[in-house]
Amino acid sequence: MQINDFKSIVTTFSDPGTELLFDKTQIVVSVNGDLIIGNLSVKSGDVYVDEGSGPEPASKWILTRLARLPLLAARLKESIPLTEYFVPPAATLLPTLEKGPQEKAITTDNALVTALETISDRSPLEATVLYITSDAGEGKTSLINQMARTQADLFVRGEAEWLVVPIPLGGRHFLRFDDITVGVLQNRYRFPFLYYNSFLALVKMGVIVPAFDGFEEMFVESSSGEALSAMGILVGSLDSQGAVMVAARKAYFEFENLRIQERLFDTIRNFSVGFGKLELNRWNKAQFIAYCDKRRIDDSEALYTRVSERLTEGHALLTRAVLVKRLVDVAIKSTSLDELLEKLSKSGADFFSVFVRGLIEREANEKWIDRSGEREVGTPLISVNEHCELLSQIAVAMWEARVDYLKRDYLEFVADYFSESSRKNTFQAQQIRERIRGHAMLVPSSNAPNSLEFDHDEFRLFFLGEGIANLLRPLNDRAKADVFGVLRRGILPRQAQHALVSAVTRSSDEKRIDTIKLLATVSQMDAQASYTHENCGDIIIRLINGIESNDLVISGLTFGTDSLRDK
Repeated sequence: MQINDFKSIVTTFSDPGTELLFDKTQIVVSVNGDLIIGNLSVKSGDVYVDEGSGPEPASKWILTRLARLPLLAARLKESIPLTEYFVPPAATLLPTLEKGPQEKAITTDNALVTALETISDRSPLEATVLYITSDAGEGKTSLINQMARTQADLFVRGEAEWLVVPIPLGGRHFLRFDDITVGVLQNRYRFPFLYYNSFLALVKMGVIVPAFDGFEEMFVESSSGEALSAMGILVGSLDSQGAVMVAARKAYFEFENLRIQERLFDTIRNFSVGFGKLELNRWNKAQFIAYCDKRRIDDSEALYTRVSERLTEGHALLTRAVLVKRLVDVAIKSTSLDELLEKLSKSGADFFSVFVRGLIEREANEKWIDRSGEREVGTPLISVNEHCELLSQIAVAMWEARVDYLKRDYLEFVADYFSESSRKNTFQAQQIRERIRGHAMLVPSSNAPNSLEFDHDEFRLFFLGEGIANLLRPLNDRAKADVFGVLRRGILPRQAQHALVSAVTRSSDEKRIDTIKLLATVSQMDAQASYTHENCGDIIIRLINGIESNDLVISGLTFGTDSLRDK
């Protein structure tokens, strides 16, 4: 490392308001309130630093003394949740043009190994951006967390020289990348030793690879392209060095708005950047059986055969990791798997609702038993429908707060509101308040202390759609006000829209028409350039599909590109 590079990097670690001092062969710098004094020397053109224990290369001194990367590796291992029974998905890799000028896709059975090898073998002549894409619930977050834990373990053992740092973006739509990055380092990983500029310097050195998870949530919140501009600024600031990973769903990665794409490429056109894409495949029989074997299912092959014969081999319950996990949970703990499969085979497109209700049935009938003594022994505290309603209210509360978790006191407030609206007595309300913290659909959140989130984003969005459908059901003025308050918060994710439409279409066509009319009225309560207007248009176009009506007139709405295709 040359002296000018050494000075610029060390400056990013120095405390605000302090100066980097050089006195002949000595360096004095204040880092996190600690005054560091070292002697400088040059050997074979490289700078060495000696704090009294012998000279060491400047790059190594920066990584261990200033950046404290060994401590960061330990914190990553402690903080990142372990993915039990992890099964690496198959994937298709489209390498960067520098590595694969023929633009030929490469198939792999182990996305974990391929992703780590792709980052390790990146070109030193360009910045590398590796997109990791898949549909919802197919393992992007699990893969990134497993990469981070694997790489941290190798780093601690001295077998790797770089770390993967997952940075979740979900629920943080209106923050900048620098705020998010520093916030995650300090709050999630308890690592307060890096400023954003020093973090960026380490990325350029290639010793930290940030993995931004949930980028599509930022992108869909900002249709004008600010999220892509922020990504362009980040990549541009790397100055053709280092690597970044970005996880996004296929639907948002393969966007069609060329003007928005133009912002990204305008930002980085003066730099050398290589884009690669790792597209995760849905699970097949091999991954399903591997997962079942790790869960010690007695006859994995027989379970796969039973489910595939009832639901077909391409069904989501066999191909999406999050749903396979839940299916195996049912298979282990329940004797009624065939009954559940029978219901699912008859449910058609509404299978997810039936599946979720099947998961909740055991919770309602075996765990949430009324202990107040006022009813028969073994009576469920609340019904399956009431469980769904309670979870829907929690999901709506998260949406209104613009986060994907709730603090424990706020969660208890939602439980009390549910008990009040459901006319539960004092003893029942107390039990609901206490038990909601241990609900099977909720898990402790790693984003904030003393808080809970849904077991998977798939379930949060499902219950969000169900919750908005519940708000619509009265079809009165209060319903208009409630729905207006929810829809004006942001662009409703596509999966939540599908859940809402499925919930509404379970009723008669007359109810659907009344719901469409109410949503058309709600749309007029806000400006045309608003979240409310866009949400109502997207939902109405889906609800109106397939119904016959002679007196239904919809006006004043705006529909997106291709909204009427196949309708």
